[in-house]
Amino acid sequence: MLKRKTKAIQIAQKGSLYLTRLTLFDYVATTEELQLSADTWFEQLGNDFQLRRSTKFSLKQAAAAHEALESRQRSGSIVLVPC
Repeated sequence: MLKRKTKAIQIAQKGSLYLTRLTLFDYVATTEELQLSADTWFEQLGNDFQLRRSTKFSLKQAAAAHEALESRQRSGSIVLVPC
């Protein structure tokens, strides 16, 4: 424990430390770069992109909805709707 405190004091004496996280704008500087990047991404994605629709179950089928989710027969949202 004493070593940790000593190390922390040494680091603090050298100056401040900052933790940051990258954002999109660390990679693209202009709107044109952003558009090119998005176009390239969607072009590579091609026809493999499919939206998943949510699966609806009535409240009476709540057990079946649970089983479908648990057995991984369904992925994405499962919505329970009133009977």
